[in-house]
Amino acid sequence: MSRGERAFDDGKGLMTHIWRWTTAAMVAMAVGSAGIGLGASAQAQPGPSYQGGNCPPGLTCTHWCPGDPLLPGHQVVSWDWGVCHDWYWNSYGVVDVVANVINPWRGAPQQAPPPPTFGGPSIG
Repeated sequence: MSRGERAFDDGKGLMTHIWRWTTAAMVAMAVGSAGIGLGASAQAQPGPSYQGGNCPPGLTCTHWCPGDPLLPGHQVVSWDWGVCHDWYWNSYGVVDVVANVINPWRGAPQQAPPPPTFGGPSIG
């Protein structure tokens, strides 16, 4: 009797084998999915936010250092990832406060325009 014929011999052995492999594959996928979910949520959390200091008035900045989770929009940022940065984002891109450079959503990094001013007298 050949190997294949032995697998079908009792009818129960093959099904048991298939169920074991199927169960193992499903458990592996569930564990992998849980790991992906945890990794995604860990990267989505921004660093500590603050106002004042070197942050332009009326804006909320975030302090990022190497080892912190990547910041949202990190794909457009071309700063030195080996040092800390204070940053904020706006509709144009991510602004590095200290270097005064904007990393636009599209295009090359450039000198950042003056930050917006909030409050003050209205011109009428």
